[in-house]
Amino acid sequence: VHYYEGMIKKRGPGDKVYKIFWCGLLGNSLYFYKHHKDVQYVDVISLDDFVSLTDDDSLCKHPNEAKMTLELIDANVYLKVDSKELREMWKGFVLTVVELKVPGELSLLPGPRLMMAEVLEKERARRAEFQEELERDRSEEH
Repeated sequence: VHYYEGMIKKRGPGDKVYKIFWCGLLGNSLYFYKHHKDVQYVDVISLDDFVSLTDDDSLCKHPNEAKMTLELIDANVYLKVDSKELREMWKGFVLTVVELKVPGELSLLPGPRLMMAEVLEKERARRAEFQEELERDRSEEH
């Protein structure tokens, strides 16, 4: 189950146009699917190389759309969602996972902040479990 998911338009390095995907945030990655019912993703972006996620207020074809730029160490990925509110939600969930804290600077209602706090606990638990597995594997090697 994804921490957060929804329709998103993505233009990655080398893409000339935005493509529509169903996107899900899970762990430290964004998974992109052709349809919301698909179980097999068609693209994945690891957030291990995350630099920033910023608003892009340049003009959109549709007045309600909102753009953002996901800056990674080696590339930029451009994202569009259907509203500024959805952009804040995506930014909030991505920043929660990347920074391991619920961002305070975003304009979010209490409900989404609670959801992000739950995601934060899940992500901390996931990382702790991953760390334990690494340590167990290392001890078995010796």
